[in-house]
Amino acid sequence: MIETLRIDQAIYVARRMRDADFREVMATRWDDDHDRFAIDSFQLPGIAWAATDGEGLPVAIGGVAMHTPGVGTAWLVATDDFPRVALSVTRHVRRVVARLLDGHLNRIHAFSAAFHTDAHRWMRRIGMRPEATLKAFGKRGEDFVMYVITRED
Repeated sequence: MIETLRIDQAIYVARRMRDADFREVMATRWDDDHDRFAIDSFQLPGIAWAATDGEGLPVAIGGVAMHTPGVGTAWLVATDDFPRVALSVTRHVRRVVARLLDGHLNRIHAFSAAFHTDAHRWMRRIGMRPEATLKAFGKRGEDFVMYVITRED
């Protein structure tokens, strides 16, 4: 089930996120604190949601942050149980992206660590394409790839 993100869900997933998600997220943060990431994610301007499994446990959190007029920044982290909700999350994200691009956004982009190839495959699946490689973008010199989808795509 997909629902509007609650702070308890953000904390739950942040404390249990996949290793690649943790390394990717923390590469662009001042600290490596799970709970601060959860709180920051919950407070982002824009939309945020949680995907829960059959028992109601949160498995993934994500959204589209809106810091710039006409532009959204997509984000998602998940636990190792992501395959259990991947199909419903993929369908949900495709619908949300289409609705936002039909509405007030011209562009949605996402930043992904070059090493996180699972995330790259998934972003392609939802219609995003690599736009640029950002050399040494992470705090430890990690390269990142910017993925994008625009209204014209």
